[in-house]
Amino acid sequence: MQELASFLPAYMSRDYCIVIQGILFALANDAFFFRRLPGRNRMLRGILSFLVSFSTVNFLAAFSYTHIAPQFTTPMGDFVVAVMATFIPMIPCIYLYRKLIDHTYSTALLGYMLFPLASCLAMMFAFSHMQRAIYTVAISILFIFLFRQEMEYLAKTRNRLHAGTYFNVGICAFMLLILAETESPRILLKGYGGITPDYENTLALIGLLLTLAAVAFIKFDIRSIMRYEDYLHMYEDDPLTGLKKISFMADNGPSLIRSWNTKGWKPAMFFINLKQFSMYNRMYGSIKGDEVLKRLSGKLQTLFPGSILCHMNEDYFFGIIPEHMAEKGMEDMRQYLLSCRGETQTELKAGIYTLSENITKVNFQAHYMEYLERARMAMEWVYDRNDEFFTHYSKEISDHFKRHMYVTRYINRAVEKRWLKVYYQPVIDVKTEKLLEYEALARWDDPSYGLLTPWQFIEPLEKANLVYKVDTFILAQYGRERQECIKRNEHLAPISFNLSRTDFYSCDIYGIVKSTMEQYQIPPDCLHVEITESAVIQNLDQLKDAICKFHALGLEVWMDDFGSGYSNLNILKELDFDVIKLDMAFLKNFDQYAAIIIKNVICMAKELHMKTLAEGVETREQFDFLKKAGCDMAQGYYFSRPIPLKEIREKHFLLP
Repeated sequence: MQELASFLPAYMSRDYCIVIQGILFALANDAFFFRRLPGRNRMLRGILSFLVSFSTVNFLAAFSYTHIAPQFTTPMGDFVVAVMATFIPMIPCIYLYRKLIDHTYSTALLGYMLFPLASCLAMMFAFSHMQRAIYTVAISILFIFLFRQEMEYLAKTRNRLHAGTYFNVGICAFMLLILAETESPRILLKGYGGITPDYENTLALIGLLLTLAAVAFIKFDIRSIMRYEDYLHMYEDDPLTGLKKISFMADNGPSLIRSWNTKGWKPAMFFINLKQFSMYNRMYGSIKGDEVLKRLSGKLQTLFPGSILCHMNEDYFFGIIPEHMAEKGMEDMRQYLLSCRGETQTELKAGIYTLSENITKVNFQAHYMEYLERARMAMEWVYDRNDEFFTHYSKEISDHFKRHMYVTRYINRAVEKRWLKVYYQPVIDVKTEKLLEYEALARWDDPSYGLLTPWQFIEPLEKANLVYKVDTFILAQYGRERQECIKRNEHLAPISFNLSRTDFYSCDIYGIVKSTMEQYQIPPDCLHVEITESAVIQNLDQLKDAICKFHALGLEVWMDDFGSGYSNLNILKELDFDVIKLDMAFLKNFDQYAAIIIKNVICMAKELHMKTLAEGVETREQFDFLKKAGCDMAQGYYFSRPIPLKEIREKHFLLP
């Protein structure tokens, strides 16, 4: 260290031009890479860039040459020492420089090698230290000017620069040749004691040609790379958000995963859906909606730097992120969306699927859509849950969606083989406490899964617009069982049966109801149609027309699940319902406030000439309250759970 310290003043006085170039190098990097950093961090990186510049390389080269060269007596030995003394220290300095700017080796080589090239070119033509200083600074500034667009492009876009080994080796080879040419006069001076003007001019010309070839190689190679990346940008980047498309993830996912494996990071695939984002677009317009998507994309890039982030359609985001950053990152995204969503109820729903650390490129490219689908299934799992906004893919989720796929695939067979069953839940007259009718409900007795509850098959069938097959089966099966009872001199009570909102556009539901009534000779007073309140909200005019058509068939129309979360009193004014069914949530959370609401709804219904039916009655206390409040009908486990026709007979739930 003492020798280095003592050598420094002599070096500074002799090669001050390289020190000036080091300062210029630091300023150029500050302009290209560090200008957006906060003050202290920016200053620190500027100092560090000076310390790893060619000024340091040249100082180490001069010091090592003065100590090693005297041990070599041959001209070739002296030449090799001079070249290697410069080239070898350049390698760790370029490595540290790459870490400092946080870009690829190709970007680091481009930014770094311009300055040694300028120094070597100046040394070829300068005849004094002053000339060398002027030439070095001037040529360095010229190179910065020549390559400013390329450097700005790389710094601005943080581009991966699809150059690879060819580009890197090419620059290093040119640099080594130019260093060799710069130091070649040593052979002549040491071996022959002098150098003629012709040799000197020839060497200068060769050096100039080599330098120009290197500059041309770098310039045109980078330009072609930029054009190639612009082409990729067109086909791999989403034009709205600037995030990637799925093809980019397929091509570049394996290399990203390999780089994370070296850090010990687990890769995870995520899938985000912005629930009810269409409502935001309707309220604020698509331009505002696009602005929110751009802001969310920017937030994703901030939270998961260096990850593969993609956008699809208007409200889907997906990609590959580090698994250990997923939970906090998704929570931050959710909070950010809450600040952007305005008065809408737009929510972030996300699913995570952790990938294998040892996944190969072949396996990833063959199965990446399957991995993405698993992340999407995890998102679907929490989509309708108010208490969760993201989850990890699990066996429970896998089994859930396998069952969903099974249900939609085998619904026709379930109807044909009578795996579907009709269960009847008695509806009681509150005044007389006698059986009035039943609500007909579906159960699926599957040979593989056993008895499926409604939530296990109704939801997937609704999403697939196939639930009408269940609803129409209930009606037809009731017709068959009613005829069976008539043959046995039994009186199967009237039923109410549910119609989903999807039934109205998935089939000709009116035609099917009418033809089924005719086929099984079901009188209109034995059928009541139940329409859920959520279906009413979807299309008020459509429901008006539906009620009129069912009334024309002589059927009563009931509003199911009144108060389940969509309540709008205007509905009762606009639509001619015969019965209002109070949602069981009122009695499940029964307290003094629920009692007040129930009483007032019953009074309101009476004034509108509508009857009321309370669902979810489980205790005598609740039933007595309903009787006192003037409710017309009740159903619930207090009377009976839903049961098949066989148990109806056994429990004497048939009309006399």
